Amino acid sequence: MAKKGRTVFLAFDVPLEVEQNYVFEIWKAFARSLYITRQKLAPLKIATRHYTAMAILASSDHSATQSTLVKRMGLSPNVVLGMVDYLDRLGYTKRVRNPRNRRENIVLLSEKGRNAYDQAFRLLKQAEQEFLSSLSGEECKQFLDITKKLGESVPSIRDLAID
Repeated sequence: MAKKGRTVFLAFDVPLEVEQNYVFEIWKAFARSLYITRQKLAPLKIATRHYTAMAILASSDHSATQSTLVKRMGLSPNVVLGMVDYLDRLGYTKRVRNPRNRRENIVLLSEKGRNAYDQAFRLLKQAEQEFLSSLSGEECKQFLDITKKLGESVPSIRDLAID
């Protein structure tokens, strides 16, 4: 359990010097954000990576090749294949052969998928509000500015191995 003067977040103790580390604090914020996001997206039976794939499809006139999803998301082909299979089973996407390259599939966002994407967008706005609820309007702006600045110092998501 947490000791006097320490925050309760984990089911186990960590040394105080770890709790006071920036990276640990960022991880805790990420974990809280992920927890809230998962709760919000649960009714749609999707996770953030499914939402991201749907967002790419929505921004690409409702379709993209599986190869495009691999490149844009920075994930392995096997992971993207599993995601697309899952979205297909939910009825959010469907695949058709690429007429220009018969070895490749085009992934289409179905009408049901577009509706789910729109709903997920609204749910994620709620998640954002819940996550940032302890901050003032100015602090929210500062948080966004700081996280964007920190994000600029890392490689593109496409260059990171995040499987």
